Amino acid sequence: MREHHFDRWAFDNRRPLPVSQTTKISFEDYGRMSTHLHKPSGERRLPTPEWAANDLLLRNLLVVFIESRARVVPAPELSLLERLARAQRAIALQRSQKDKVLTRLCKRLVDLKNQGVPSEEIRALEIEIENLDTFLRTTRVAGGADIVAAIVYLYYRALLDSVGVAAQLGIKPPHVRHTLWKLDKIWKAKFVRPKRVWRKKIVTVRIDVDGAMHISARLAAKRFQPTHKSGKRTPRTAHRYTK
Repeated sequence: MREHHFDRWAFDNRRPLPVSQTTKISFEDYGRMSTHLHKPSGERRLPTPEWAANDLLLRNLLVVFIESRARVVPAPELSLLERLARAQRAIALQRSQKDKVLTRLCKRLVDLKNQGVPSEEIRALEIEIENLDTFLRTTRVAGGADIVAAIVYLYYRALLDSVGVAAQLGIKPPHVRHTLWKLDKIWKAKFVRPKRVWRKKIVTVRIDVDGAMHISARLAAKRFQPTHKSGKRTPRTAHRYTK
């Protein structure tokens, strides 16, 4: 007989039963419930960016993202923690101002509904109120850095889709997708150096039968890397990231 051993995969991918001694839920109650299941997403349409799988790159990008949200000028001479605290103070001032605006808009919305204003104007005001409310809810702690970091972790590392991430964080799927798009946009603008295109100029000389000379020039279709006068190619400069 084979010796007893522990199979670590014996209970893999087994979900807990909704009706059990642990949950204390009866079959009658479960029949009136609505259930939702969010599985890890399959193949991504786009590859996972390098900043999403590297803690050091994500830390730098997260600070720049919060500075962009706070609309403060980056200060490279400061440390990341000092820059983050500086941006959080700016967001705290914005929160107090937008809280007053939100209160005024809510009162205006109630007045418009009592006056019987057309639904288009009311809907536009509701969208503005919802955007302000989302900003206040998602920037309550650390200027929103916790929500942004959680979005990246759940989407790229836990492999949840935008619907699953939104359900975990209490936000909407468009907010998740827009945050990831904004992060990638800031990464390409602030951290990725644009590639310069170098082309060689090719000159063609043609002489006719009567001795007339025709000179034409064109740029080669192939891209060439720039070279020094010695003929050696210039070395590529590596990116440096602040610790």
